[in-house]
Amino acid sequence: MYTSTYLADAHNYIEAIADKIKDRIVKKPELNDYYIELFDKVAASKGKQQGSWAYCFTEGELLLLADYIFSEHSKSKTEEEIQAMLAVFCKSENTKHINILYKEWQNHFEEPRYAGIFHMIYEVDGYRAFFQDEYDVNVVELDENVRLGKTVEYFNHLAGQLSDGAYVTYCKRLQECGIDENTLLYKECINMYALVCDGKAYVRMGVEVVKDFMRNLVADARIRMMQNMLKVLDSFQLKMFVSIVPLFREYVGEYDSETYRLIINPLSKAEKDKYVLWQNQFLIFEILGEGERSEFWMSYADKSIIAKHNRANVIFLTFAGFTVIEFEKGEAAYFFNNEYMKEKVEPLICDMENEADIEDCIYNNTEWSLDKTHKDHWRKAHLGTWQLDMKSYMSRNLVSIYNNNNN
Repeated sequence: MYTSTYLADAHNYIEAIADKIKDRIVKKPELNDYYIELFDKVAASKGKQQGSWAYCFTEGELLLLADYIFSEHSKSKTEEEIQAMLAVFCKSENTKHINILYKEWQNHFEEPRYAGIFHMIYEVDGYRAFFQDEYDVNVVELDENVRLGKTVEYFNHLAGQLSDGAYVTYCKRLQECGIDENTLLYKECINMYALVCDGKAYVRMGVEVVKDFMRNLVADARIRMMQNMLKVLDSFQLKMFVSIVPLFREYVGEYDSETYRLIINPLSKAEKDKYVLWQNQFLIFEILGEGERSEFWMSYADKSIIAKHNRANVIFLTFAGFTVIEFEKGEAAYFFNNEYMKEKVEPLICDMENEADIEDCIYNNTEWSLDKTHKDHWRKAHLGTWQLDMKSYMSRNLVSIYNNNNN
């Protein structure tokens, strides 16, 4: 069969030219003075002229424009000028451009002038559908949070809500949302991980790391962290973090105050109970510090109402039927019937200024039995088998009170 070599050569020639044109269209050019001047004209354009620029650029040039929007050359650009350059992408509907804009924005998320990116994505049907499917992120919610300056909080909540609280799954969820691990946004989200992590993560961090983290949090974030800790830590783990309670209390306030009700009331009953337990544990820790006495009474923190003397370092643990008085530096604890405590002991010591005077007053002016024959009034030094003796006393009296109440 006869073959025209001229036609074959022409085909190859035309194909080669077409490939070069395709390469030129797709390949991103180098940024030079020509493109800087051209893109600045785009930024200065108004109205319908903005969208018409899309027909003047190749795919590669649009990629260059996406980079230019976030470059040093655009540092002085206003939100309106940024919006004019973004308008070019509304006509292209190339999702590759959206990926670039989204990733570049993650290093500039704190700059309000870039907030219009997500409104632009929402306005274009193809972009909106792509963004939702690709990253499982609601563009409307994202746009709203970006404009409110709550970008990190939004992604932190999103990643935490859909993970199991473990660090690995939290990071994985961030990446599924399209957050690149080499960006500023990713690093800021990681810094907020403690607001949504699990109990094991807090234990791994340790008290001092958690304290340092909390000190850098604003009020709202600190409260969210407290609520998360109440949710994921059990009573034993909470005891480990008792020294951080003051960092919460300065925002929560005193029991039944307006701020207390606002922050604590929305919690579940289990979480509210844990907060009360945590406050009790803190009061014990605040007066008794670390050591055997503190550890002993913390095991009863959920079985008593705990209060602190309004002037001296003295703590009162009120159980059903009796009250225990402990001193910061005292050698002994006192046990009194609740009725006797209210009528006789409290009036004697309520206005006293220091621990030593209070103990001296109680020692010399109240009824307590050296031979332990009185079931309610008792002075017990922290010597020998004091823990076992106190447990026996409280167990005996609490059982007796329970039985009397049920007869």
